[in-house]
Amino acid sequence: GGKKKAQIDDDCGRRPSILPKVIVDHYSRHGVDGIEEYLDLASVEGGYRFVRLNPRYPREETLSILRQEILECTSQSQTDFPITVSWLNDKLAFYAIPASFALAKSKSFQSGRVYGMDISSGAAVAALLFEDHDCSNTGRIARTKEESSTISAASSAMRVLDLCCSPGLKLCAIADCLRDVAESTVVGVDVNESRMSLCRRIVKKYQIDRQTSGRNINSDGCDGNRRTAVAGNDVRIRLYCEDGCKFGTKRCSSLFFDSEVALEDAQVAGKRKRMNKSARARQQKRLRAVAHLDFIDAQDSDDAAESYSFDDSITDRTASVIMHPFDRVLVDAECSTDGALKHLKHKVKHQSNGAVVDETALSMSGISKLGDANALSELIKLQKRLIFSGFRLLKRGGILVYSTCSLSGAQNEGVVNWLLQQCADSYTIPVSFSRGGEGLEEDSVLISEGSIPGTVRFRPMLKDNSSDGTNTASRLTGGGFWLAKIGKK
Repeated sequence: GGKKKAQIDDDCGRRPSILPKVIVDHYSRHGVDGIEEYLDLASVEGGYRFVRLNPRYPREETLSILRQEILECTSQSQTDFPITVSWLNDKLAFYAIPASFALAKSKSFQSGRVYGMDISSGAAVAALLFEDHDCSNTGRIARTKEESSTISAASSAMRVLDLCCSPGLKLCAIADCLRDVAESTVVGVDVNESRMSLCRRIVKKYQIDRQTSGRNINSDGCDGNRRTAVAGNDVRIRLYCEDGCKFGTKRCSSLFFDSEVALEDAQVAGKRKRMNKSARARQQKRLRAVAHLDFIDAQDSDDAAESYSFDDSITDRTASVIMHPFDRVLVDAECSTDGALKHLKHKVKHQSNGAVVDETALSMSGISKLGDANALSELIKLQKRLIFSGFRLLKRGGILVYSTCSLSGAQNEGVVNWLLQQCADSYTIPVSFSRGGEGLEEDSVLISEGSIPGTVRFRPMLKDNSSDGTNTASRLTGGGFWLAKIGKK
């Protein structure tokens, strides 16, 4: 049977298929060829990976440390890395490093100086917070970097919601960008407790812990370097372990983390990393005491978001919002993850059986839903519930960004079109991440407009394009990703 056929293919010099045909066809339809070669366990990892700098540390100091680590890793006398990713707002501080660099083992990462984060995810945060990439109706970038309104100390305090926040990298990026805006709040939500625990660990590492957040002024960190923290406001972060589809429609007791409570705990605990039973009880009591901050008092009911009436099969139209609305909402929705090829390759490497990708690896990646009509239908219903929930929590004049790491039109344009049809006060804000004025050929291949005008599709780059020996900004794109920027009238 199948094993015999695979052996014949091997004997003839042809590699047997390692993915179901429906998934290979899905990639081909979206212009991603060579997926099986990319997932080949024997293939060598090339190209780039990306880091974002922790803004509490002096930038040049961090870059110098990171550059030295890359030199030691590559055994070279000089290197172009880290390379600035110039097509995103500089406040996000993204840089490219070699994909072969063992980031998790580096002092830069362990000390909290850098985050490991894909550049396409950074694009979602850039679209959410900045106007650099907003387009006019003619498709031209509406503002130069100098003309673009930026988040600054003059900005009013902002409330930002990350509705599907795990693992927390985009949430931390949002918080870092709001450090110039006093009294701002970032709220993160995820329904899964283990994912939320991971998110809390990441937030504590980069925003709270004395040894890794950059808060400990003029002291030695675990990277062995003297620290001088960069000034900025604390952004309050709250995490809720809650169903994002229903978040804000009922008073919940699911507050999982509050940064001010965590900072108080850190000061009391000192160098002790683990809390005893009584300390945990005090923490839970303080969390309950601040859980009301996001919710509307009865006398302030005019601040509540509007109710909507639409398809009962998708969500509960009778639910009313009792939470203070948000200036910005990010809905990076659960999806089939077919654009996150590096994550898929990692899962295949650790879970596949020989040369053939087993069902466990596909199931763990979420990509198996592409071949299961029922599972895909339920996933799209979930995405619609999430985008509606986020829009319902958005204040008038606010901005929502919907994104996925899928190439699927049904999970992207299909979901956004549904929202536009259901909510008359929703509209798209065209954005572009092409650097058209610079004449870079890779733009049309790796970054293109979605089928809804003004939306953006990032196509994953499977191969290292730097074979000519040059490292240019035109090649600094990441995994497959799609995003739309939506306003509320």
